Amino acid sequence: MKKVLAMLLALVMLLSLAACAPADGDKETTAANNETTAAGDETTAAAGSDSLFDAADGVKIQIWAAPNADLEMSGCYANLAINKVTNANVEIFEYEEQSVYDTAMAEQKVPQITYHNGMHLVQKYGPEGAYINFYDYLDQMPNVKALVEDEQWAADIAKWTSEEGVLYAIPGVATGYSSVWGYLYRGDIFEKHDLEFPTTQEEFYQTLKDLKELYPDSWPFVIRQMKGNMQGLEAWGYSWGGNLEPAGYYNTIFDFDHDTETYYFAQTSQQMKEQIAFLSKLYEEDLLHPSCLTMDTQQWTEALATDKSFITFDKVDRIPALTAGAVDANADWVLYGAAPIPMGTHGAAVSRKQGPTNYAFSVSAILSDEDLANALAYIDWLCSPEGIEVTNWGIEGESFEVDAEGNKFWKSGFPYAGSGLGVAGLRLYQDFDAFKASYDEATQNALDIIAPAATGKHDPILVYTEDEQYIFDTYRKNIFDASVAELQKFILGTRDIDSEWDIFVSEMEMMPGFDDLMKIHNDAYARYAGK
Repeated sequence: MKKVLAMLLALVMLLSLAACAPADGDKETTAANNETTAAGDETTAAAGSDSLFDAADGVKIQIWAAPNADLEMSGCYANLAINKVTNANVEIFEYEEQSVYDTAMAEQKVPQITYHNGMHLVQKYGPEGAYINFYDYLDQMPNVKALVEDEQWAADIAKWTSEEGVLYAIPGVATGYSSVWGYLYRGDIFEKHDLEFPTTQEEFYQTLKDLKELYPDSWPFVIRQMKGNMQGLEAWGYSWGGNLEPAGYYNTIFDFDHDTETYYFAQTSQQMKEQIAFLSKLYEEDLLHPSCLTMDTQQWTEALATDKSFITFDKVDRIPALTAGAVDANADWVLYGAAPIPMGTHGAAVSRKQGPTNYAFSVSAILSDEDLANALAYIDWLCSPEGIEVTNWGIEGESFEVDAEGNKFWKSGFPYAGSGLGVAGLRLYQDFDAFKASYDEATQNALDIIAPAATGKHDPILVYTEDEQYIFDTYRKNIFDASVAELQKFILGTRDIDSEWDIFVSEMEMMPGFDDLMKIHNDAYARYAGK
């Protein structure tokens, strides 16, 4: 049996080597820069006087994880620091294909811990008894128990708890988010022309017209992620009164009206109509970049870097990458952040509140007593003060220092990006202060301005039965994709919003599965609310 496991793990390691190469194409990154690091080469596994594990030769902890395109997780600085402090040999096996994991699961030969980026494996294997129920082991895990019992993280725990009340995976904790959405604008251009950032929709429109007059060849407003899932449109929609949650987080396609406790299709709402009508107006007047519906991140970056666009609505953590792509050609180039402003008749100065984390750790239900005890101890350590510090900051004197007031700061020259610190697959609890400290002053200032506006309400967390999930998986994508295609036509003016919006609403409501999707939302909510 051990030979079979060794062969399987060897296969996974080969796959992980291929996964460590940087991925091509448009790729999201939340690191302060794309620099890779050899930091930690001198950080060797050695037992400390108060190590988590006391075994003379250390304890082996094996973790399955999907590949991280930004770094080689096993052997990066954070991994080596963890090994050094805990006296563990934490091996991370990145699998390129889920079939490898499925094969191991079928043969009941998976390592102790699985890192999940998304719920699909938990939903697939949890009910089959593949993972332990953490509720049965909380007395052995005081740090995890404190997390589970803390009302602040109730939504995260509820999301990963099955309909039967089983907690198959411990969700990650994030104490703050760089990925909050707000306005980013060319501070150098605004200062040059004595412009103030607008605070109303009318001022916003007029500012775009003023910029167009100053730069006739420009399209002052640009939004990224307007193709495919139109995430940029949805994120901006919060300030219009919309509240569409990402389906990957909340297993929903409909928006929840918190006043009436009913669901409606956000894509056909009055708020969406107003938002689309405004975008169409900007497009017609050359105030909206004409490639918004097709552009990738590189094209978006170029628009902001070359005086073609001056205002965007996006995630704050994009500032460093945007700056790096522009300052070489223009030393005065700088981005400022501004909080959302009320838009439309239902709008408010809010943005999407980041949802519960979409990653978690589970533990195999088929382990020896010793391996199970080690896995539980390790996960509990990740939630301890020491575990939080090591997985976010590293080791004092190596990666960070502490000033006289007790504030941590990164050592000069320490390359945070690529170190693995703060990476979800290597930590469970995110210390946002460490993340924020890795950014430049412009990004930190923008975070201070924009983050307080991230107060949009969350929809209920729905848990579907197997039959309901089948309905969701069968119909959701077709209906959503069809709505996106029609919304794009309204923006481009190929459909007239005044005369055809009601027709569009009827088209969506007549699509196969629409009523079934509405019913499973209502049924799942009734269970959620105990009705």
